[in-house]
Amino acid sequence: MRLKTSLTITVFTALLATSVSHACVPGADTDTLPPPLQEILAEGCESSAIYHTAGFLLRREQPDAALPWLQALEARGWQLGLDAEVPEGTEALAVTKRLNARVVPAPRATPGRRLQAPSFFPEGIAADGASGRLFLGSLTENRVAVIPETGPATFWPLPAHDKLRAIYGIKYDADANQLWVLRNRTDVNDVQDDAPAAEILLLDGQTGALVRSWPMPAGTPTELNDLCLTATHAYVTDSRGARVLVLDRNRGSLTPLQINRRLYYPNGIVCHRGGSLYVADALGLMRIDTEAGASARLEAPEGQTLGGLDGLALHGDSIIAVQNGIGLPRLIAIDISVSSTAITLLDSGNPTYDIPTTVALMNGTAHVIANSQMDMIDRFHDAPEETESLLSPVVILKLRLDDKQRAAGYEKPRSP
Repeated sequence: MRLKTSLTITVFTALLATSVSHACVPGADTDTLPPPLQEILAEGCESSAIYHTAGFLLRREQPDAALPWLQALEARGWQLGLDAEVPEGTEALAVTKRLNARVVPAPRATPGRRLQAPSFFPEGIAADGASGRLFLGSLTENRVAVIPETGPATFWPLPAHDKLRAIYGIKYDADANQLWVLRNRTDVNDVQDDAPAAEILLLDGQTGALVRSWPMPAGTPTELNDLCLTATHAYVTDSRGARVLVLDRNRGSLTPLQINRRLYYPNGIVCHRGGSLYVADALGLMRIDTEAGASARLEAPEGQTLGGLDGLALHGDSIIAVQNGIGLPRLIAIDISVSSTAITLLDSGNPTYDIPTTVALMNGTAHVIANSQMDMIDRFHDAPEETESLLSPVVILKLRLDDKQRAAGYEKPRSP
């Protein structure tokens, strides 16, 4: 799920801001710099942390304080632009305009399937290469849409629950013909009752019938965001818990993965061969050894960042990623086979973008949720009829991958 403005504020202000002096951006006003940003800046002055700091200060209506951070991005050759409201007549706005002028739109993906259900608010997508079906999960309607190659969509209602209605990540297991679904509370902070905080659901891939569920303990803020599968385990990111959960598919046990560093709103995840995971968080992309718990952040090329990634899809030694939490939204390919990470721009400036979220690969084509419109959810809850008239049908973009980024569809890695 996209690290929305409200969530950014939650993550970076949950801890008390303290006054520090930092050499990353000399002369910058750091009195309101949240400790998580201080920590990541101390590790290496990542561009993603500089971006979040600038955005944090702009949301606090402090454009003068944000200015040195924006200038630092400009000096680094920042190429992703800035998605923020900046007051007119400020030097911060002048720098923002220069940064955004560097972004050259490259809309290569084209509209594919559509879902004529504007208030569905999709977040997760999965694909079944054998049948050609796409699966979408709704953030508001407690159901999964099944979209065939031709013909209308059908819907699988999930077990009724008055609290758990928001579907995030979903994954299709072709070997077992099963669909994995992560279901959360509509309000992830509302956990003061005896109902589960969230749950993992396993559905029959042909009928949508519930096969099994794993409820999360009540009383603890939990946000199950995305998952990846191996033959023996499912790995699940918990954004609010700042952790990765490991589900043993044979025993049914669920335990936290021990990692040697902190995660900041972990989001997209892919399972790679050799027991490695790649986990995206607000500040970058991390490689994690599932056996030892050792981890390392991947370095992005100059002017780029791997922060703010949402949905990830693996093929071979490349990761196809939707980047929507930093800068202007885009679709990229990340080559993880080389020591210095390479990034290829696949799609940006697409006119259908309205908070794109996740991607699924099927038979050489990337399928991307282009317009989740999730920033309208609160308004929809308050005034559904009025808001629905402002929403558009859901668009799934499709992009045929060239030989360099070619994928044969979702392939479940096998444990070594």
